[in-house]
Amino acid sequence: EKLIVRWGRALTPKRWRLAELEEKIRLGSWLSSLYIEWRKSRMYYLGIDLGSYSLESVLVDEKGTLVWRDQALTAGDSLRALQQMAERLLKAHNAEDIVCVAATGSGWRLVKAVFGAEYAGEEMELIQAYCEAHYPELASIVKIGYEETAVCHLHQPPKRRGRKNECIRNLGAFYQQQLERWQMSAAQWNHLEEEADNEELHISAKCPASMLRDMVKYEQMGLSKALIAEKMDEALVRCYLQNTAKDDEFAGEILFVGILANSLGAARALERETGQTVRTGEVYAFLGAEAAALKAVKDMADRVKWRGEAILGDRYSYGFAHCEDGCGKHCALTQFKINDQLQAVWGGKCDRWDNFIPE
Repeated sequence: EKLIVRWGRALTPKRWRLAELEEKIRLGSWLSSLYIEWRKSRMYYLGIDLGSYSLESVLVDEKGTLVWRDQALTAGDSLRALQQMAERLLKAHNAEDIVCVAATGSGWRLVKAVFGAEYAGEEMELIQAYCEAHYPELASIVKIGYEETAVCHLHQPPKRRGRKNECIRNLGAFYQQQLERWQMSAAQWNHLEEEADNEELHISAKCPASMLRDMVKYEQMGLSKALIAEKMDEALVRCYLQNTAKDDEFAGEILFVGILANSLGAARALERETGQTVRTGEVYAFLGAEAAALKAVKDMADRVKWRGEAILGDRYSYGFAHCEDGCGKHCALTQFKINDQLQAVWGGKCDRWDNFIPE
């Protein structure tokens, strides 16, 4: 038999074929591992924070690196806002590269039904955990949102976390309504406040109704918008501190988030009232969505399958019914359907429908 010398040893044709096969297997295994690593580099995790006024979405890779983010107003139609966000997302990335979706915010149930997402957790708790890991220099988080106000202190026991439900909740909505009433943007409002001359003027901080009464009174006296805007921000911050953050002590840098954080005057007022440095900025509006995405990377990759491009083509509808389970509450239920198939049931006063699983 003809001998072939290879790798320092003599091989017969039969042994050569076996060696060649082994080499191909090794090469195939290497290519396979290379492909797996390449696929991992394209495995993305989507976090969605659906609130009452805006929608934030963040896409990260398995290392937590930011890949894509998006922000839009819901304009009173959360379902359409979600579909439009999905359309923008799928123009930028392939559906098969997104392996998991996590939801937070007050509208998480709709995100879960439409996207096939998993609930990541209460927004303020997610933001607190994120800030403890990434911004250890912070001491507290202040949120004045569209229909929710909240306070939490970092590095405190869990009982101090989350929002206090007895607060006045719609301070952010009141702020936005005044922008619309004056027909200006947040940037124009901030520019106005730069012209204020710190006159001694008082606007009640009791509640939004009292604030509006005083605003209109001063408007009809002919006072400048600049002065009224500055004092309005001060009243909103005082109202928050007297209700949501009542008895809370601030000792260190504060992160200010929510719709009122768009007002530089409100941030300055919060600094004056608390005596602490206040950090704010547009980038912090995405903290809820980013924290949800990172939780998906850590905990949810193997148990969440999102619905992908079907989101854009499916037909959504609603039904209404009363629960007749015999408890006597007769809850008015809203049935959310996708392509005429019942997907979720909302509106129950107990947990009967919380874990509804579509057929």
